[in-house]
Amino acid sequence: MKKSYIFLGIFFIILIAIFMIFFISQKNVVEKNSGFKEDNIIIQNHSISLICEIDSECIIVNKEMSYRGCWPGACAQVDYSLDKYIGVNKESYEKYKESELKFRPSMEKCGLRPGCPTSLINGNFDVKCVNEQCKKIPK
Repeated sequence: MKKSYIFLGIFFIILIAIFMIFFISQKNVVEKNSGFKEDNIIIQNHSISLICEIDSECIIVNKEMSYRGCWPGACAQVDYSLDKYIGVNKESYEKYKESELKFRPSMEKCGLRPGCPTSLINGNFDVKCVNEQCKKIPK
């Protein structure tokens, strides 16, 4: 009878150790993923880098813009003060944009580009490389 209690105790100790190892490893995964979120932003299910070394590596973009339709951004009113305009790494964003343009309808389906221009309502913002991340900042 005592032997069965000893084996049961050893079993529970091993089980607790396994759970502790599992939870510690999950904590490490969460910490690594939180670092990922700081250096990237998700736009339309794509990871876009925020990392930069100099200001010219950054660009302000509309994170809600879809490049899968006809004439994205045509006739839009641009107000950089809105939260949907953010600073991102230019190269990373261009790769995303190229991948999305593959799904754009053909020129025949889209027809002629609308004649109205994109208008800038509030351009009082710049994008700078701050602490190795692209940031939208007031001029």
